[in-house]
Amino acid sequence: MLAIHLFHDGLMKLGTSRLAALCGRIAAGIVGVLILAGFLALLLTPTAVTPLLPVIVGFNTALTGYGLIAKSRHAFTHKRLAAMGAGVAVVLLAAVGTNLLFWQLFGVTPVELQQLWVLVPVGSVTSWLGGALAVRYFQLH
Repeated sequence: MLAIHLFHDGLMKLGTSRLAALCGRIAAGIVGVLILAGFLALLLTPTAVTPLLPVIVGFNTALTGYGLIAKSRHAFTHKRLAAMGAGVAVVLLAAVGTNLLFWQLFGVTPVELQQLWVLVPVGSVTSWLGGALAVRYFQLH
C-alpha cells in the first residue's frame, strides 16, 4: 500500500515538472501538425499540402511556444530559448510523423530534407515569438 502512495506522489510531481510541461506541449504541437496536414490532405491532394507545411508548422509551433510558457510560467530561466527548443523539437518530430502518416495513407512523403531547411527556421522563430508573447502577456520578465 505504501508503494502505491509513493508511486502516485512521484507521478503527481512529474506531472507538475518542467519536463512534463515541455513534453506535453511538444506532443500537442506534433498532434496539431498531423491533424491539420491530414485534414488538408483529405480536402486537397496529398502533394498540395507540401507548400502549406510552413504555415501549418508555424501556427503550431507558435502555439507550442506560447503554451509552454503559459503552463510552466517561472519554471524556466531562459523562457524564450526553451520555447524555441520546443519549437525545433516539434518541427523535427512532426516531420517524421507526417512522413510516416502520409506514407501509410497515401504512399508519398511530403517532407524531404530540402523542406527541413525551411521548416526548422520557421518553427524556431514562430515558437520564440509565441514564447515572447506569453512572457509579455503574463509579465514574466
